[in-house]
Amino acid sequence: MHILFINVTYSPTKISNQQLLQKVQEAQKQYQLNEEKVHKEFSEKRNFHLNQLNEFKCRIEQLELDKEKQRQDTLAQIEAMQPLQLNNEEREKFEQEINQLKQKFVEGNEQNKKKLDEKESQYQSNDNDLRQQIEQLKKTIEQYQNNETRNNALAAKAAQVDALQSELAEAKANND
Repeated sequence: MHILFINVTYSPTKISNQQLLQKVQEAQKQYQLNEEKVHKEFSEKRNFHLNQLNEFKCRIEQLELDKEKQRQDTLAQIEAMQPLQLNNEEREKFEQEINQLKQKFVEGNEQNKKKLDEKESQYQSNDNDLRQQIEQLKKTIEQYQNNETRNNALAAKAAQVDALQSELAEAKANND
């Protein structure tokens, strides 16, 4: 992101109101361009992060569906074997497999939730950064406009001083 800082100071050389107005208009155009660019970047980043969040949610839902399917498959296998009366060794083996599958699912789910939380945190941080940059741009433009107002007032005062000095010189010349 590029932020335009314009420093306008009053110099002894006279700057016309037209030139000052032109500089103000150029600064306002640049501010609008920068603000549009910031809003566009903000929207793009927000959309990107929302898409990522949706992908994670879809992945979590798919994992939950897979878990349920595996559970149903395991139950179907166990029910099919029930008439055979599983011996203790086989029963322990199936219970271990079920527990391993549960553990894998829980770990995968926790990792996905962690990633989702990280992305949400990152998105919030980016959102806050962009809002701060926009506020800083607004303050800079306001400061620039205040400086322009002061410069215009200074120019008017300088013109008054010049006019008074001319009158003083003329009065001195008339008194001599």
